[in-house]
Amino acid sequence: MNNQQMQQQYEDYQQPANKETLPNAVASLVLGILSIVLGCNPVGIILGPIGMSKAKKAFAIDQQYPGYYTGQGMAKAGKTTSVIGLILGIVGTIFWIAYILFFVWLAEEGYDLDQYAY
Repeated sequence: MNNQQMQQQYEDYQQPANKETLPNAVASLVLGILSIVLGCNPVGIILGPIGMSKAKKAFAIDQQYPGYYTGQGMAKAGKTTSVIGLILGIVGTIFWIAYILFFVWLAEEGYDLDQYAY
């Protein structure tokens, strides 16, 4: 193979274009992580569905323009973490409601709650 053929072969080769990150993929991942970290209270119930919505939008854009974007893994991780954060938020909220109701019940039954104070 001579130099001219190598030059032609090099010019025919096209570098793959730099792909952009899928819109809303990073947002869904961040909201999912926040919903897990803050999931022991109602914040997880709020951030979880927002993160799932962002992931759904990211998947819709990816289906509309296949192969144009990267970051499908971030969208999947965002959806997963958002679901986990939503579940933790629901469980944490139920726990706190039960906790408060328990002490209300104790107070109504006449138990002296001052003995538990420090």
